[in-house]
Amino acid sequence: MEASDAAAVSDKVDITCATHKGKQFSYCRSCKLVVCEDCSSRHVERKHDVRDAATIANECRTKIQTYRGEAVNQTKEEIVRLSNLQDDVQAAANKSIAELISALDKFVVSIREKALEHKRELEGAIAGLIESLSREALCSEYDSDLALAEKVLKQGAEQEELRQLRKAKTKEKYNVKKKTIEALLHGKETIVQRQETFLRNCRDTVDMLLLWERYSAGHLSVFHQQKMLEIQECDEALIMRGQLIGEKLRTNTELMAGNRALVLEKCELNERIEALRTREAGLRSKVAALEIHCNEVLPKVHILEQTVKDRREEISNLNGVIKVREEALKKPLAYAFPSLVPHAAQGPGTSGLVSFQHEQILLQSKLIFIYEPKTAFMNVYHLEMKKSFSISAADLNIVPGHDSVQVKNDLYVTGGYDPKSKQYEKAAFVISMVNTETLTREHKAEMQLAKSQHKLVLLDTDTIYSLGGRSKDKKQIGFCEKYSISADQWVKAPAMNESKVDVAATSFNGCEIYVFGGSKGYPTNTIEQLKTKSDDAWRIVKLASNGGWSGRNNAGCFQVSPNEVLIFGGSDTSAASSDDSFVYNVAQKVISKSSRRLGKKEQFAMCSPVRYGGMMHVVGFFEKDIHVYSMEKQTWAMIDSKIWQA
Repeated sequence: MEASDAAAVSDKVDITCATHKGKQFSYCRSCKLVVCEDCSSRHVERKHDVRDAATIANECRTKIQTYRGEAVNQTKEEIVRLSNLQDDVQAAANKSIAELISALDKFVVSIREKALEHKRELEGAIAGLIESLSREALCSEYDSDLALAEKVLKQGAEQEELRQLRKAKTKEKYNVKKKTIEALLHGKETIVQRQETFLRNCRDTVDMLLLWERYSAGHLSVFHQQKMLEIQECDEALIMRGQLIGEKLRTNTELMAGNRALVLEKCELNERIEALRTREAGLRSKVAALEIHCNEVLPKVHILEQTVKDRREEISNLNGVIKVREEALKKPLAYAFPSLVPHAAQGPGTSGLVSFQHEQILLQSKLIFIYEPKTAFMNVYHLEMKKSFSISAADLNIVPGHDSVQVKNDLYVTGGYDPKSKQYEKAAFVISMVNTETLTREHKAEMQLAKSQHKLVLLDTDTIYSLGGRSKDKKQIGFCEKYSISADQWVKAPAMNESKVDVAATSFNGCEIYVFGGSKGYPTNTIEQLKTKSDDAWRIVKLASNGGWSGRNNAGCFQVSPNEVLIFGGSDTSAASSDDSFVYNVAQKVISKSSRRLGKKEQFAMCSPVRYGGMMHVVGFFEKDIHVYSMEKQTWAMIDSKIWQA
């Protein structure tokens, strides 16, 4: 089976050994080369790991299938988890709102019941107060009766005084009669006459005295008896009235005690009302807190919905990649060793890498290119060999204001401004390194619009975007276009919302492009996003928090995680270079300042980041130092520019 696979591959791809003219069916893992049988024997003698090419291709096919299954399962599990989380958040919010409404209804009903009960209690208290006032009226009536009794007793004393007065007057009259009789006895009458007169007067006086005494005694006895009866009746009435008043006083005491109990209960009710008001205030604060929580949860729900939507798009794109890989697996040797196949042979099938891992694979290269306009030399640094080469580039016609992007080990260069002709360039070409002394230039289709100070972004292995820049009359433009490597053709893309130059831009998960800052005559802090699958229009991102991010141009950026982009360096309104870094969270739309700083203040233009060995490498525009970012440790390091002099 392996021989038949190798034979099938040999029919489609020229894999003849240049030295022995034999078919190359073996692969040396030590040298990473395809060799024929004669060459493989020499490699075996050197104790190299030589294996059959078809076996290596099958191993690659197995790894890809395993990775595809794991990626699909992980993505499906993440979508299920996010959907369940969204349902849980929505259910919790609905439950909290229902409980709050029920609690408020119960609170309103209890307040109404307490108000009615308090009203009834107040009415009872008022009735008790009215009754107590009537008791006070009875007490006043008792006082009036007591005064009347005292008046009657006083009248009895006056009657006794009158009796004594009458007795005194009677005695006085008796004395007068006695004197009269004595005067007669001393007169001219005879003794007999005087005796008779005296006896008669005595009898009359005695009779009159007896009569008066009898009359006085009877009259006084009757009057005294009447008054005593009246006094007795008055005493009985007073006793009864006193008993009645005592009963009323006891009742009044009980009522006062009841009134005090009512007052205490009223105070207790007031305390309960205050407690209910406090509870109402607490419930209202809880309602406000719940509203704030709902306001905080809703954006997260929207973010989750957008994340689910993006994950579904990623799954769709990943299915496309899987189909592409399945097609590529039909050509095991060509896929296992893409360096043996020219770009045209690879075709557009390798486009559309959507995951972060594919994004990092896209930027992998062993070479870093940097053009030095003063000397017209192209400096090349080999990351594996840790050695630099300076190769003459005078005949490559690279003009100022151009931009470049690396695709594997090739450098794509576009545009610029020619100071000799004073014209903006449309030119596009590929620079390849043949050996340590020679560079080649391959012309490609020209851009639709001549420009400089634009930004090139590698979306996938077949698509390059050109963003913004400066065109004729030295005006900033928002014009964008994209280039297909396989078709060698530029087509118009949606224009950015702002016309600007010197922007920082990066692809994101192979299906989006983010543009940060730039210059509109002054540095801007605008962030724009383009979803390349729909390719409809750029959208300005509204940040939830900017974390101190300010307007700047000539900054650098690249993706560092499935949800984050690192932005670094550049210059602000003061035109001074910066060494700070910021992290943009795509899902949360939040920029936060990073504590990790560059090794030196720098700006980044006319270069693209390169990944090698888990490190991102980017060359500074002024000092030409290579700034190295560790994806694992999230720290910056620096390779000094002295390497170019070595």
